[in-house]
Amino acid sequence: MLSSFEDTYRARANAKALMLLTAHVPACALLAFCEESSVTAAILVGLLLISGPLALFATGRSKLSTSVSIAISSMGFSALIIHLGHGMIEMHFHIFAVLALLTVFGSVWPVLAAAATIAVHHVTFWLWLPASVFNYKAGFGIVLLHAFFVVFETVPACFIAVRFGRSIRNQAITQEQLN
Repeated sequence: MLSSFEDTYRARANAKALMLLTAHVPACALLAFCEESSVTAAILVGLLLISGPLALFATGRSKLSTSVSIAISSMGFSALIIHLGHGMIEMHFHIFAVLALLTVFGSVWPVLAAAATIAVHHVTFWLWLPASVFNYKAGFGIVLLHAFFVVFETVPACFIAVRFGRSIRNQAITQEQLN
C-alpha cells in the first residue's frame, strides 16, 4: 500500500514520463522525414505506442501498471527510432538512455519490463526484418552482444531503482512524522 506521498510521487512521475513519451511522436515524425521513411507510419505507430499508457494513466495515475506500460512503450519507441534510422547503430543509444531514465519510478519492474521488451524486439526483428535492427549484416552473435550490454545496464539500473524507491518511502515517512 502506497502512502499519500508515494502515491503523489508516482502519479507525477507517470505524468512527466507520459509527456516525454508523447513528445516522441513529433520527434519520430521528424526523424522519418530526415531519413526518408514514412512520416505517416511514424505518427501512426507513435500514437499506437502511447495509447496504452494514456489509457492506463486515465484509469490509474499512480499505479505501477501505468509505469510498466510506459516502460514497455518507451522500448517500442526505441524500436521505432531504430527502424526509422534504418538500423543505424547510434539509434540504439535511445535504449540505454531510457533504461537509465526508468529508475525514476523507484521500482525494478519498469526497468525489467523494458529490458525484456527490447530483447524480444531485437530477436524477433533480427529474424524477420534484420535491416530494421542493424544497418549491416549482423549475425546472432551481435544480437547477443547487444543483449549483454542491455543486461550490463539493467542490473545496476535495478539496483538504483530499488535504492531510489527506498528514498521515496523514507521521504514519505519523514513527511508523515513532520505532519
